[in-house]
Amino acid sequence: MSESSSPVMDSQVGRAQDVPDMRRIAITHPLPLFDNFSIAEVQDLLQQHTTDTGQVFPTDVQQEIYRLSQGQPWLTNGHWFSLIFL
Repeated sequence: MSESSSPVMDSQVGRAQDVPDMRRIAITHPLPLFDNFSIAEVQDLLQQHTTDTGQVFPTDVQQEIYRLSQGQPWLTNGHWFSLIFL
């Protein structure tokens, strides 16, 4: 089996065979790394959404999104996305 294939159970012993080394995956397929957003950048992103859609995020909501995410890009986007679509 290749390293990207799914583990196969060894029917005689009941353990996974050919499991890829996760450290190697992380090295060969790195996730993009971004610096955390400042509060001003979070507010700018939310203002871009407001400009595009007319949906306003009150100042206290903007501050709470920043507080919860600490500016981490994936969390910042996840918080405002959940407010809009969930």
